Amino acid sequence: MRHYLLWAIALGFASSAAAQTFRPAPDDDEGGAPRPPRAVGIPSALAVEAAQVSNAACRAVGLKTTALIVDSVGAPIAMISDDEAAQLTQRLASGKAVTAVKLRMSSLDARKKGETDAAFKARLVADPTMGPPRGGAFPIIIGGKTLGAIAVSGAPTGAEDEPCAKVGLALITGRLQAVSAGAKPAKPGAEAISFVLPEDIRFDGTPGETRAKLYGDPEKPGPYAILYKWEPGHHSKPHSHSIDRLGYVISGTWWMSDARAEDSNTLYPVPAGSFVTHKAGQVHWDGAVDSTALVLVTGMGPINTARLSPETKP
Repeated sequence: MRHYLLWAIALGFASSAAAQTFRPAPDDDEGGAPRPPRAVGIPSALAVEAAQVSNAACRAVGLKTTALIVDSVGAPIAMISDDEAAQLTQRLASGKAVTAVKLRMSSLDARKKGETDAAFKARLVADPTMGPPRGGAFPIIIGGKTLGAIAVSGAPTGAEDEPCAKVGLALITGRLQAVSAGAKPAKPGAEAISFVLPEDIRFDGTPGETRAKLYGDPEKPGPYAILYKWEPGHHSKPHSHSIDRLGYVISGTWWMSDARAEDSNTLYPVPAGSFVTHKAGQVHWDGAVDSTALVLVTGMGPINTARLSPETKP
């Protein structure tokens, strides 16, 4: 009987703690019911960006953290745990965020108030979605309206989590206040700055290997910039260029080889964020294997391409 009681108590604590992060999975009736949209909150893309910059701020001082943004009722919009962040930080961040939303005050202020107001602290502790007040979270309030909260957890104390959460909060409030004020920056004059928006970039070429000329022409004198899109399973033939060609991997993985024959075992993966130089006169070939690769290639024209097999395309 004693073992059963201990098991039941442990299960109760586990259920209460888990409630801070996720609600129980819905049963069949709830799962089949109408599904209204989530509560009012900030845009999900902005939430992800804010979580990333908050974690980066803590990472810069050697801390591994979890950043969480919730909506106006405390439901998660975005949660990002840094590599090696403790799993417990997810639940701690949840309790902080819900505290900030429900009380419309920072969780550190809630902690300070609880130190002098026992009844206030007892109310928080009794609520499994909040728990003991800890620093590291702020409500997101724009124009007097609470849109949610941002919380960070992972530092030795909540006071040390706060500066990282402030970085994300500043990003959020800066963006949303500009929108609410109807601020529309003037478009730069074409004589000073020209740009092409993503939806206006046009790719052409053969299936699996398409390109968009962003600037200049590699067949004419002067600098050029070309955006290459390699689809999985497509690659060029062994070839060389008369002048160095520079590449930056924007997304996906760019696979390449300096072998003179097409042997997939010689392909080497170059991940997103990498900078590549294809040296003048040196044989190489490249493409994508298991995911689409987007690569920005630049150089000086005119550039000549020599194929090992003249009858094939590079």
